[in-house]
Amino acid sequence: MVVTPLRIEMRAVEAGLMGAFDIRVVRAGMGPDKARARARALSALPRWEYGSLAVAGFAAGVGAGVGVGDVVIASEVRGADGTVVELPTSGVLLEWMHRVSPKLRLHHGPIETVDKLVKGRGRQALRERGVLAADMESAYLLAAAGDRPAGVVRVITDTPERELLRPRLLVDGFKAFRTLRHATPALLDWANDERTKSGGTAGDDVRSG
Repeated sequence: MVVTPLRIEMRAVEAGLMGAFDIRVVRAGMGPDKARARARALSALPRWEYGSLAVAGFAAGVGAGVGVGDVVIASEVRGADGTVVELPTSGVLLEWMHRVSPKLRLHHGPIETVDKLVKGRGRQALRERGVLAADMESAYLLAAAGDRPAGVVRVITDTPERELLRPRLLVDGFKAFRTLRHATPALLDWANDERTKSGGTAGDDVRSG
C-alpha cells in the first residue's frame, strides 16, 4: 500500500509503478486532519488488504545540503506531539533506491511532521534538531501500518534558499513530480524484500521524544 497526500503525488506514484497489480495507491488529502481520517479508514481494513505501508509525496527541505528535487528516505518520523516512529527497514529502502534509481540525490535521516507549512525560523529550528525534511501527514498516516513494515519517501519541493512561493515554483514542482515518479519503483522491491518482511515494523518502534 502506498499513501500519498495530494492528487498530483498520487499521479506521480501511479506513473512510476507502471500498472503494477500487486500494490495499491490511495490518496489521503493534505494536512493532519485528513491524514488522521485516512489512517483510521485504512486501519479498519482486513489485515490481508496490504502487507506494508509506504508514505510517498513532497516535503519541505530543512536539512543542510538537502536541495530541491532531492529524495529523503526517513529513518524515523517525529510527530508534532513529540512521539518518534522509527522505521527499521529504511536502510533496505535506501539500498533499493540506490539500485533502481542511481542518479537520484538521496538522503537518509529524520523527517518531522508539522501542523502547518514551515518557513524561515521554523525551518532553522528543525535543522538545529537534525531534521532533514518536514511534512504534514507522515506521522499520522504511519498509524495505519499497525504491525506491518512501513517506509516514508519524500521529494523536496522547497528549501530555505528557495521558498515555496516564488517564480520558479512551477519548474521545481515539475522536477519534484518527475523525481517522485523515478523513485517509486524502489517501493515495490522494498516491499517484496525478505529483509523488509522480517526486519521489524513501525508499530513496534513508537517512543516519546
